[in-house]
Amino acid sequence: MLNRSLLRSRVFHRLYGLQVVFDGTMSSFFDRIRESMEWNPESGEKLPKEEFKKIVKQEKQKFLDLVLLDSTGKEKDQTIANELLPEYKSQIAQESLRARKSLMESAESVHQAYLSSLDFIGEFCSYGSILEKEKEKNLPKGLPQSQTFKMIEDNPFMVFFAKNKHFSRKKSGIDWSREEDCIRMVFIDSSKNDEEFKSYLTKGAKTLEAKREILLHLVSERIFSHQGFNSLFEERFISWFQDKKIVRNMVRKFIKELDPQKDDYEHTPLSSNWEEDREFFLDLWDHSIKDWKENESFLAKQAKNWDPDRIALIDKTLIIMGMAEMVHFPSIPVKVTINEYIELSKKYSTPNSKTFVNGVLDKVSGKWMKSGKVKKSGRGLIDNK
Repeated sequence: MLNRSLLRSRVFHRLYGLQVVFDGTMSSFFDRIRESMEWNPESGEKLPKEEFKKIVKQEKQKFLDLVLLDSTGKEKDQTIANELLPEYKSQIAQESLRARKSLMESAESVHQAYLSSLDFIGEFCSYGSILEKEKEKNLPKGLPQSQTFKMIEDNPFMVFFAKNKHFSRKKSGIDWSREEDCIRMVFIDSSKNDEEFKSYLTKGAKTLEAKREILLHLVSERIFSHQGFNSLFEERFISWFQDKKIVRNMVRKFIKELDPQKDDYEHTPLSSNWEEDREFFLDLWDHSIKDWKENESFLAKQAKNWDPDRIALIDKTLIIMGMAEMVHFPSIPVKVTINEYIELSKKYSTPNSKTFVNGVLDKVSGKWMKSGKVKKSGRGLIDNK
């Protein structure tokens, strides 16, 4: 399931990507400023090289200042910087909206991938009946087709999935009849190459839990590890390799809690409390975006080695997310916030980043708690340093 740490990671990925897009957009507008100022409008001739460099630098700085000041671009002194600003702000707004939508889709796609995985397991388990129509060359050597089907019928968990193999079709929207080759390949590879499954197909299992365990084994060691299965899901779910472990654990939880004798069942939830986690997810994104310029400016004023232009974008993104979280989530202890972003820096940045991220966030939190900008509420949170 998704937890707060994983949600922070998703916000980080999309926020980092958005800043890369912003940097590219800024560069393209700088190019347009440069192109528009190359010629003298009165003489129609190219400006002298040094003069050209000077005025381009000035106009770029003016454009950057207008962006940082969140100007409307309607000042009386109309220059190319003022003229381009509304178009730039419109592009940035559109990119921000697209990124936010993509962020939510990335979380919701986990549930869709989970449902599709259940469908695939249902098709896998029902493949024994298809084997009756296949030639024996597709089976492990010496194993009768009827024996394969018998052992699947003898497993109530496999029977449940085979019987309900389309229970999520309306939600997942996948027509598995078009994926028969992939299902066949995964089943045949498992029956030929997996020793535990081969043993089960010949000897069976005596207890209900042993039958549950063989399906759990197939899910972890065969289905979710199979190249064909992963290729299929990678095509359908853009974040599959990021989400694969989460989805696999959701499927395993579903099987562990499944009573195959009952017709009703409950799906594994996306998180322990998705309503609250969804709010946290979107609020962290919105506050990080809204406070970006202000927090970047604050960092620039603290010390030279905190100059945002000298901080790697990965580290800057993590620090600014941490700053937003400290201010806007009063129920989350400062220590928890700092530790979360240290862990993200270990995962996504350089070996030295954890120390840097820790140092910056620790100093920022100290200043802000002293000034009252960071206020924590709730039992045990008044003194959380």
